[in-house]
Amino acid sequence: MGKNRKQKTNPIVKLCLMVFTFYIVVCLVNSQIDISKKRDELESIAEKISIQEVENKKLERIINSDKDDEYIEKLAREKLNFAYPDEKIYIDISGN
Repeated sequence: MGKNRKQKTNPIVKLCLMVFTFYIVVCLVNSQIDISKKRDELESIAEKISIQEVENKKLERIINSDKDDEYIEKLAREKLNFAYPDEKIYIDISGN
């Protein structure tokens, strides 16, 4: 007979190949979405790191400066509301 005869592929095999291909495409798309999210997260963390490095340099300058006492006094006055024993502090409540 003829060698040119086409073999019919099983419809179940075709369906399995289509499902497998669809699964691979969905996995690739999900992976790309995850990669995009992780890149955004990485950029955000890198920005926070650079901000913290600037803050660290500022604090290192303060530590290494000769004005330690002035800085400590400033922090005590502004953050902790400290004052000298005989000092009178006036607070402007007019809102101006």
